Amino acid sequence: MPAFNISGMRINIKTPKLTLNDLVELRDRISKDRESRDSAHKKLERHTQDALTDARIFRNSIGQITPISSKWIQNRATLLLRQLPPPITTQKIRETQSTVDIDKSLSDEFYPKGLLESVEQLAYRRHGTDRKILNQLKKGYWVIQKKLDLHGMRREEAREALSIFLHEAVRCKSRCVHIIHGKGLNSIDQKPVLKDKVRGWLAQKDEVLAYCEAKTKDGGSGALIVLLKAKQTGPHKE
Repeated sequence: MPAFNISGMRINIKTPKLTLNDLVELRDRISKDRESRDSAHKKLERHTQDALTDARIFRNSIGQITPISSKWIQNRATLLLRQLPPPITTQKIRETQSTVDIDKSLSDEFYPKGLLESVEQLAYRRHGTDRKILNQLKKGYWVIQKKLDLHGMRREEAREALSIFLHEAVRCKSRCVHIIHGKGLNSIDQKPVLKDKVRGWLAQKDEVLAYCEAKTKDGGSGALIVLLKAKQTGPHKE
């Protein structure tokens, strides 16, 4: 047993004795650690190879790539960043109700089938309105200037909201508006109650020149894009 003298004090240090079993356990532990590291390394190599294979397959599948021009990106960004006016709110409807003469004569049973451009009632063009105007509306030629969302409104509330909205749109000289009536998915019988009502109401309004079903990104069959008359007394060109 080793012994040391420190400041006149004798200290004995007991050295542990390693048995054969201890050496065997140490050897096994080192071997397992080595196997674990080798396994992790092989797994990493396999994942890397799989990633390279997937990348190669992807590149081969998409073929030759043409870089997008900076001008296209700039034009696209300008389009996406263009802000539309905020939709009319219920509070705004209440505030305006006292000053706007609400048209109570709009019939709920008016279906302008003879004036619709499609048997599915997806588009409408007022008699005397140039056909090309409706075609322009369908192609997105007109910029949407106002939006009205009728979701959650009862029939009478929606009718009044629509009248106020159209009155304000014409007063502000807005030509193209976006009206969301919904698809009726949340109604009791899942039937679009407002869908036909809104289309009938719009066809009764003199200020409405045409309307068509919105594009998918704007609500699809649950919304309409409406073109209004220009607010001027003299002859005008659409």
